[in-house]
This record gives sequence, C-alpha cells and structure tokens, in this order.
Amino acid sequence: MFESLHRLYGAQSHLIDGGRAREWAATFTPDGEFRSPTYPRPVVGTAELAAFAERFFADARAAGATVRHVLTNVHAERADERTALVHAYLQIVSTPDGGEPHLDRMTVVTDELVREDGPDGPDGPDGGRWLIRRRTVHRDGGPDGTAAPPALGTTDPPTGTAEPSSRPAYDPNGPAAPIGAAGHPNAPTGREQDTKERQR
Repeated sequence: MFESLHRLYGAQSHLIDGGRAREWAATFTPDGEFRSPTYPRPVVGTAELAAFAERFFADARAAGATVRHVLTNVHAERADERTALVHAYLQIVSTPDGGEPHLDRMTVVTDELVREDGPDGPDGPDGGRWLIRRRTVHRDGGPDGTAAPPALGTTDPPTGTAEPSSRPAYDPNGPAAPIGAAGHPNAPTGREQDTKERQR
C-alpha cells in the first residue's frame, strides 16, 4: 500500500507542476472532487480537474513564477481493502524568475482514496492503484473559515461549514491573471498580505 501511495503523491506534484494536466486529473476517479478554500466552488470530474490544472500552470507562467507542490508527512489509514483515508502536509512554494522562493500557503490535505484493480486483479503483479475520490484542503490559519481536518485515527468527514468566501469562483475559461494579483483566486487575503508585509 505505502509503495503505491508514494508513487501516487510523488507523481501528482510533478504532474501539476510540470503542466501535465490530463495526467494529473487521471490520479482522481472519473467523478473525483477537489475542494479548497482558495477556490469556493468544488472542482468535480475529470474534465474540470484537467482544466483546473491547466489554468494553474498557465497562471504561474504568466506571472513569471515556478510553483511547486511540496507534500510531506503522509499519514495513511487503511479503512478496508478498497478504501483509505490519507492526511498530509502540503506547502505551495513559488519562485519568481530570477528571484527567491517563498511560501504561498501551508495546508493540510485530507484525501479519500479508492483502489482500482490492476490488469491481473488486486492480488496480481500490478496490484492495482489508488485513486483520489475526494480531496479536501485545509489552510493553516483558516482565513476562509474552513473546518479543521478530522483527527488522526478517525475516518469521520470534517465537521463544520465553510463560511462564504470573497474569492472569485474558479472559472477555467476566464482570463489568466498573475498569481497573487488582486482578484486572482490565489491572491492572499488581507491577513495574509499583512503578515507578508511584516516579514519584509
């Protein structure tokens, strides 16, 4: 299990950061969901997930930045032979062309996984692979009122309701805008911007 999870999460970061949007979307189930306070509307299904990843990469390049997803501290809980719950820390790090890297945000991801059989079945040489059915992102500091992730050792879904966000809804067909620019879904909130100013 842990070897296949290592492949899944290693591939995910490289795929989205390298602009390989369709391959990144294929790490989710066909009806997979991505929920994040940065994007008020969930991204659902292969087509939307691919468009989301394409836009993310395009916006980074338009801003003259290289963005990395750094996922660590993976904690997997096996619910049964075909489902699992995973918690991990995810840092979004941006490096402007010719500049220094900086941390955009620190998050915890909670993934609900399902196992897809390999060509020889779950016990064959391939052993199948894990796909993400639902990803929920929780931002440290909770600027958008997100619920805290579930406690480790439980498989209960997160409790609480996110407050309405002032961030624009994700629109894969909208005009590209530099990451961090006002009105962009990745733009820092007022509190985040105040923190950055104090750190300068």
